Amino acid sequence: MKKKTGLLAAAGLLLAVSGVAAAAGTTGEYKGYPVVNVVVNGKEVRGEVPGINMEGNTLIPLKVVSEALGAKVGWDQATATATVTTTAAASSPAGSPTSGQAEDPEKRKLVQSVRDLSKKIDAYIDELSTIRERIRIAKEFYDIKKNDHYFKPMNEFYWKSFEDRYWAIVTETSGSAMNEARQKGLLDKKLMESLDNAQTSMQNYKNAVDHFSRYVSSGQSQFLDYYITSYANAFDMELKAKETFAGAFAEFQSKNP
Repeated sequence: MKKKTGLLAAAGLLLAVSGVAAAAGTTGEYKGYPVVNVVVNGKEVRGEVPGINMEGNTLIPLKVVSEALGAKVGWDQATATATVTTTAAASSPAGSPTSGQAEDPEKRKLVQSVRDLSKKIDAYIDELSTIRERIRIAKEFYDIKKNDHYFKPMNEFYWKSFEDRYWAIVTETSGSAMNEARQKGLLDKKLMESLDNAQTSMQNYKNAVDHFSRYVSSGQSQFLDYYITSYANAFDMELKAKETFAGAFAEFQSKNP
């Protein structure tokens, strides 16, 4: 048997390319075995070694048939391994989609837009923990010093900034790109749900600060109760926002790696 040109393939190859390659009638003998004609796509092909019928099994020349189908055949003498590479596989870099699976550039752009939006939502949610910690420190300072010094600047420095960021994200999700992403199933409604949960959490933290400020100014204990309830509700919604976002984004990443 010659290295490449003399390679023979078992009948399994015929089954794999059923309707493309076929063995016709016998035409003599080769090394004691009946020779068969090999037809690829309706055209007879011949090589240095003919197709044969060996004890009821049809063997055909791998190199001739593969090349007739536009593939390349290789032979590794050291490992006695024959390889067949189709044109589509040869032209596609390893790990990249073949021509029939090429990713739509427009979809890729939408995926990146959703990913960028998700980062903004994630950053917005993460900021809640900063607000929560500042409220906790302000409350501890008041308990020790009886001074609401750290509560006073919150209304000026935090709430408006949070509102502005929230509405900027909401506006972005109403744009044409996000509407298209939503129609194509790329923008999960749970991402928006996590944003709304974060907004509710922020509003509850703001209410907690307002209630505590009223408690300080009036001395009425019910406002302290309101503070505790609002703070607890805010923390619950913060955790829910994080959990909802994590689940939605993980699903998005799994579908769009």
